[in-house]
Amino acid sequence: NIFSFTKGKRVTTTRVLDEQSMDRLDYLIYALKKNGIYCYMDMMTYRKFKPGDGVPFAEDMWDNHKQYTIYDPWLIELQKEHCTNFWNHVNPYTGLAYKDDPVFAFCDITNENDMFICFGFTKLRSQHIPYYDDEFRTMLDAWVKQQGIDYDAFTCDLNSRDAVQVRFRMHKNREFARTMYDHI
Repeated sequence: NIFSFTKGKRVTTTRVLDEQSMDRLDYLIYALKKNGIYCYMDMMTYRKFKPGDGVPFAEDMWDNHKQYTIYDPWLIELQKEHCTNFWNHVNPYTGLAYKDDPVFAFCDITNENDMFICFGFTKLRSQHIPYYDDEFRTMLDAWVKQQGIDYDAFTCDLNSRDAVQVRFRMHKNREFARTMYDHI
């Protein structure tokens, strides 16, 4: 992966792109471009946060942290930082920063991450970490108050598909997508 050249190497942060891995990716992109093949990049998939990233309870999370990346402010900042580092990276084989290279046809902001992927909305296993559940409930509470909705965010079932939570989750998905789109 782009954070660690080999699986055996222990890295302490994902805030730095591994030079050897990036060199391999740079050459692959150069070779694809030379042969008329466009690239598609995914900005958020299987990023396992490390202690140096400053992510609370990172050791309790699965790779890529699904729904938390949509609403946690620090996880969003880390994604923005990663996008900045990645797209400003200059490929030595093409002489272009990724952001300036027309070889990139598409970019996913995240891979199958949204506010419905966990909390029991799909058959995927759901994951609950109290720290992030509390953060979600606090944001939901502020949102329902702003909307004038009578709803108890602190005792509701986080696996619920009720109309209030669906609206709030849709709101957070749109807000996240707009934030990341504008940043990129």
